[in-house]
Amino acid sequence: MRGVLHDLKEQGATVFLNSHLLGEVEATCDRVCFIKGGRVLRTLALAELQGGCVQVDLHVDAVTPTLLSALGRLPLEVHSAPLTDPGASVGARLKLVVSGEECLPAIAECVVNSGARLYAQVPQRVSLEQTFLDIVGTEDSGQ
Repeated sequence: MRGVLHDLKEQGATVFLNSHLLGEVEATCDRVCFIKGGRVLRTLALAELQGGCVQVDLHVDAVTPTLLSALGRLPLEVHSAPLTDPGASVGARLKLVVSGEECLPAIAECVVNSGARLYAQVPQRVSLEQTFLDIVGTEDSGQ
């Protein structure tokens, strides 16, 4: 079926695919539209999503005011409060959102220069599923 849809796209046709299988949507579609309660909440090109923000799981020995202040000078958002990592014997985690992976060296440098120890810095692209949850899961449809 995916091949048929791609052939139609090559011929210039527009096909609307309604699916809860977001992996299939990512593999098949160019654009997505999020609808809740009969109302369009947001429309975006999948290229925007793929070229967009990167979430970074930052694992450090301790989240100090000095570290938070240093991170505050970088172009990023701290997406969650410091979390104690129950799976690790030491340290804490922060969830950050940055505009792209080019910010990663500056984050590592910032952590080290603030006196903290960096155990891990794991970048992850924001998935369509997470985008769906962020938009549809939090938007009040007025019903």
